[in-house]
Amino acid sequence: MTLSEGWETLFGVESGTEPPSAEPFFGRVHPDDREAVLRALAEVRADQALDRSFRIVLPDGSARWLQARGRRLPGDEAPVVGTLHELMPSFERLNEPVRPSESIGAISNPAQTLRSVIDHAPALIRVVSRDGTVILSNDRGPVDGLVGKNVLAVTPPLNRNPLRTLLRRVFEDGETVEFEGEAPGIGWFAGAYAPIVEDGEVVSAVAVSYDVTERHQKEAERRRRDAWFRTFAESAPVLMWHTNAEGFCEYANPAFTSFTGRGVGGHLGLEWIEAIHPDDRHAYVEESLEALKGKCDFQSEARVRRYDGEYRLLRTNGTAIENGAGEFEGHVGFCIDLTEIHRAEDATQDVRSALADALRIETMDQMVAHIAHELHQPLSAISLAAGAALRNLSADRVDPTLLRDMMEETQRQALYAGTVLGAARDAIRGELDQLVSLDTNELVRGIVPLLEREARRRAVRVELELAADAPHVGGRSVQLQQVLMNLVQNAFRALDDAPGDRVLRISTRAESASEVEIRVADSGPGIRPEVLTRIFDTYFTTRPDGLGMGLAICRSIVDGHGGRLLCHSPPEGGAVFRVLLPVVSEPGTRSS
Repeated sequence: MTLSEGWETLFGVESGTEPPSAEPFFGRVHPDDREAVLRALAEVRADQALDRSFRIVLPDGSARWLQARGRRLPGDEAPVVGTLHELMPSFERLNEPVRPSESIGAISNPAQTLRSVIDHAPALIRVVSRDGTVILSNDRGPVDGLVGKNVLAVTPPLNRNPLRTLLRRVFEDGETVEFEGEAPGIGWFAGAYAPIVEDGEVVSAVAVSYDVTERHQKEAERRRRDAWFRTFAESAPVLMWHTNAEGFCEYANPAFTSFTGRGVGGHLGLEWIEAIHPDDRHAYVEESLEALKGKCDFQSEARVRRYDGEYRLLRTNGTAIENGAGEFEGHVGFCIDLTEIHRAEDATQDVRSALADALRIETMDQMVAHIAHELHQPLSAISLAAGAALRNLSADRVDPTLLRDMMEETQRQALYAGTVLGAARDAIRGELDQLVSLDTNELVRGIVPLLEREARRRAVRVELELAADAPHVGGRSVQLQQVLMNLVQNAFRALDDAPGDRVLRISTRAESASEVEIRVADSGPGIRPEVLTRIFDTYFTTRPDGLGMGLAICRSIVDGHGGRLLCHSPPEGGAVFRVLLPVVSEPGTRSS
């Protein structure tokens, strides 16, 4: 399904391209190893761990040893994830006995050639007879002048018995035996003894050894660092972990195992993936793989199952670590539980929203009371004048002067009532005659930070499609952003009931030479036709706790800006709200 870098060299497949079928891969697996590789893949598909070394044959005929490690992710149709890397050069060629008649028989001067190879080899090479005498050596080891000496005599006393056992296996059983050990006061050495066979009989043995003292010193230093880290981590109250360069977890501290209730074994290797919420698992694994590929620090958030089954939101901070040689060794990090922090933020936001709603309701109550008080006098006067006019018309003789006076009074009171309503309208509109030029795209970008946390909490993906040539509009940014936030909040509520991918898309574009469109579209269930016809009506709502004022106020604000607020529900689903605003012709004014 997915290949990382490095496949082109070994399999002729370029990274980032369409992964090939299995045929090119198995075509390069060594024939003697194919059955074992197939068996290993069958085991990993059955939820067993994959840990297998095998050979491949390159087009030039050379063989490479590879090591594969991995496992299948949790789930019925989950894929296998793992690593495949080339093994360091080892002593694989020593697994086959050296046959002088076959290997150097075609050389004109085999003895001289062999002598030259041995002298220039970076490792200590010596040929030992059946009685242990060194008959050939390049003297690159800690002891000079080995030729003619017995290998047991020049071996430290503590290592002689293991060496006797090794030589017996080489000469009597014909085995190739690898070894690694310490020469006290000298250093650490690793290598192998391989039998030299002539006419079916082991006549001598070739020994190759390397000085691995520096490697052991680094390993000792690493063990000291690990011991210090474990001592610190064991007592730390935070969740701590450590992974190797391949992304396999090698350590989880007691705080982590207590949190998940899975024990140490439930985190090692790739087992830790199972504790991540299924909806967060893919993104988290992708971020971890990117950090491994870039050998860099990373930070990620995901829900992790606690011991009691509750999913808690954890923030993971991983720091890339290197050894003394500057080589990447993996990540060490810790996790912080953000659940209560987010709950507190949500509670704070809910309180703020409730206070804002209460303030708006209180303000509306006061405004309604004020309007009712101011309208009471002109309406009463109109009623009295109308009653007098009716009585005059009902009389036997109509008094034109009295009737004219009553109608004039009615007109004056009606004009006064209109003035009262106009003042209330201006208060609601917020003196919109003081308009300023606004960048349409910046108007949208201004609300993004306000909705990010809500989008994350509701698992909604917010997409922006802002036209580079979107013209400016005239208005007050606070009111227009209030309209957009109201439309976004309605979309969030609609997406709560939407299955699958939840997407909210906000876009801008020039609708015409005189209008700019700001579109808010969601992938929710859509709006029923009977609701669509009344959606902007005051006091109409489909929510049990709704007031039916939000969209009505939004349309009033947009109308006050000389614009239009439209809504439709596409056949494919979802809802689309379109805010159409006039283009600014000059700064501080609106176009006609």
